[in-house]
Amino acid sequence: MSETLPPVKNIYGNFWYRLVALIIDAIVLGLMSSVVMVPLIMYFFKDGFDMDAEKMVENQLLSGAIGYILYIIYGTFMESSKWQGGIGKKVLNLKVTNLEGEALSFSEALQRNLFKYWATLITVIFPFVSDIKPFVAEPGMEPTEMLNLMFGSGYMLISLSLGILSFIGYIIAAFTERRQSIHDMLAKTVVLNTKTKSASTDDEW
Repeated sequence: MSETLPPVKNIYGNFWYRLVALIIDAIVLGLMSSVVMVPLIMYFFKDGFDMDAEKMVENQLLSGAIGYILYIIYGTFMESSKWQGGIGKKVLNLKVTNLEGEALSFSEALQRNLFKYWATLITVIFPFVSDIKPFVAEPGMEPTEMLNLMFGSGYMLISLSLGILSFIGYIIAAFTERRQSIHDMLAKTVVLNTKTKSASTDDEW
């Protein structure tokens, strides 16, 4: 096993580069997943508002679960491939490794992505194990009534809270010694800059 990577910030992926890479991957994955998701959503919601509310919620949750699985599959396969990261990271000269600078195995990449999308996982699973469900608007419903039901169900507040926590866990990468987000710390991984500069310099963020 190689020596553990040193705590020199500039060998790690710049926070802003990682953010841009994330956006690129989201766009790429959105285009790729549309091949599956668009026909699926059209099928699930083919009856539109004629569908009863319970069935609409069920289809909405299934669509969310399938979308989540696609993100996990993409991230796991790309990070355990020779690219060591998604298309966004490849474009910005970044790669994901373990703490020794070694390529991730499939299981390590899977673990990293499960930690990365933990908030989405909880949001997807929560309605299946509790009575708190997503809100579904009905025809003719007043805006104030929609807002009351939306936040009254608790699901929206839970989703927003998890989203904020997930965001905080991500931006922590700008301040940690090895530019690690929470999911990197949990999975014991780092994102490296493949065009490393001299160890004497130390870029901010």
